[in-house]
Amino acid sequence: MKTIAYYISDYGYGHASRSIAVIRNLLNRTSDVRVIICNSFAIKFLKESLAEYGERVVFHEVQTDIGYVLKKDSLEPDPIALKSRLFDYYQNWEEIVEKELEYFNNKCIAGILSDISPIGIEVGSILDVPTIGISNFTWYSAYKDMLKEQDLERLRKSYEQLDYYFSLATNQEKWGRVGQLNFSFFSRTVDQIEVNRIRQIVNSSGNKKIIFVGIGMKIDMPLMDLPIWSYANNVYIVSSNVQAEGNNIYKIPFDYTESQNYIAASDIIITKAGWGTVSEAVNQGKSLYVIERQSLNEDRNTISYLKEYNLAETITLEELYSVKDLPIREEVKRENEVGLIVDKICEILNLKINPESI
Repeated sequence: MKTIAYYISDYGYGHASRSIAVIRNLLNRTSDVRVIICNSFAIKFLKESLAEYGERVVFHEVQTDIGYVLKKDSLEPDPIALKSRLFDYYQNWEEIVEKELEYFNNKCIAGILSDISPIGIEVGSILDVPTIGISNFTWYSAYKDMLKEQDLERLRKSYEQLDYYFSLATNQEKWGRVGQLNFSFFSRTVDQIEVNRIRQIVNSSGNKKIIFVGIGMKIDMPLMDLPIWSYANNVYIVSSNVQAEGNNIYKIPFDYTESQNYIAASDIIITKAGWGTVSEAVNQGKSLYVIERQSLNEDRNTISYLKEYNLAETITLEELYSVKDLPIREEVKRENEVGLIVDKICEILNLKINPESI
């Protein structure tokens, strides 16, 4: 049994969701591979999503990064609070790496995947095993507009140790000592029977538009005043943390793990520019409206890419508070490239794919 470690960002569920897509595809197409998942924030979600694989998945709890720090009741970043939290993380950096090395002592691992934790990359470099970064950005680039270069030196040096960088759609960076490979969007597989069930629950008459409104599990802001909730010809799907109530508003149950089915059940997706939700919408060819947030480098890159390829339209938060309805756009769809990503992982780490799955 070959073992790989997978470090997943602790910021929200987006990195975890797309990593689940990779892990499922990998385990479904191999028989002698085990994955050690390194994460803390989404560990329960990851355990529930991958329970079917039993002992082939091991969970190791560790803070992999800090992600974004936002202002209270806002989608906007807080640079001052970010710097403080980042420097606190730096203080614990050496101790975290040391504990990780202790954990992996006497564990023979074939390589480390990272989305996109700098800790995992540094651990892989010290262990002298291949490291593969899989992301549309790094925390180095994410913080560049908010902090000074000297504040980011430690992050930059970690990412420079990457052997391979799997650059996902919307990425604008160059990493990888051995090489960089480019991929488009990918996401978890949809269960069409479940999609039909959801549509029957939220739109039993079949004569209303279903609109998914997503702002992410790490964002806590009041949305009760949005005019769209009052539009009688629509029904709305929101995540469990969204502060909105109404007869036409359906919340995804907190313990429901397969949110891609709710996206597939919807006619229109309104979301912040989180890559995971965007990818699931694009892979399903959904009408996509992305909330403008020019203060984040990652969001700017994602929005620019979506506009260039006519995959989405943008809407400002102010516009969202003034519109009651949005039209369904012409379908533009990208194929799910998770299989191509797993092919390359197996090639680099010398993992054997079952012949029947090729």
